[in-house]
Amino acid sequence: MHNKFKLIEVKSEGSKEYFIEGHVSTQDPDFVDDIVDDQGQKATFRDLNNYDITMDEDHDEWRNPDTGEVYDGKLNKLPIARVVESRLDDIGTWARVHLNKHHPNFDKYILPSIQKGFLHSFSIAYKVLKSFDKVIDDVKYRVIQDLKIANIALTGNPVNKNATFNLALKSFSKMVNEKTVEGLTAEIAELKSLHKEELEKVQAELKAKGEKYKAELSEKEKELLAKKAKDDESKKKDKAEMKSISDKKDKEILELKSSFESSKSEIAELKSKVEEYESQPMLK
Repeated sequence: MHNKFKLIEVKSEGSKEYFIEGHVSTQDPDFVDDIVDDQGQKATFRDLNNYDITMDEDHDEWRNPDTGEVYDGKLNKLPIARVVESRLDDIGTWARVHLNKHHPNFDKYILPSIQKGFLHSFSIAYKVLKSFDKVIDDVKYRVIQDLKIANIALTGNPVNKNATFNLALKSFSKMVNEKTVEGLTAEIAELKSLHKEELEKVQAELKAKGEKYKAELSEKEKELLAKKAKDDESKKKDKAEMKSISDKKDKEILELKSSFESSKSEIAELKSKVEEYESQPMLK
């Protein structure tokens, strides 16, 4: 099984700390026909990163281990472990878990059970927020796309057969020394490759956004130029109309002035004739 977690013993200044590592969730169908797909894995990773997730044994914070009775609320029990690191990969959601060596049952039950393989699997209790049904090979599965983690447990009876962990008891110095140069080189190359892929992905996204922005900007410039040309044409037309009106008014004024001068001349001529008529002797 590719999800077995391993136990790591880290020595520091005479004291020991214990960690287990493995996949707490995978995209494999479980025994109750649930599949947590890539979106559901992202939700699992989200909760592992945003909340202080602690662990118990077989969800005994939520149910009676003897009767199976589910409690109305979570009991305030001393956790046996907590998640300290997590990441997503092609398999599902991987986690590094710090075991609580101060738990009263740690040395007597918990650690030996892990070492001897009686506790070997992760089990997640969660509330489904989004899902849909899908038939695969005549089997109806519930595909979970979003969820809310309530609790994670260490168990020997996993619902997801692949959410299990391996035992690997090592000191910190041995853990480093046992890594071969080839192994370290391969890991470094993988990290560089991942970094390069991520960088290329970001660069491609930025380039696409830049091209899109450039195209939108070019379109906006075209719209503005068209609007300016339309406005200039409208202003030119308005100016021509105003000039036409002004010329028409000037012509009318000249015509009125000419008519006035003509009328004035006619009046003077009539006045002259009247005076001439009045100066002549009247016949009786």
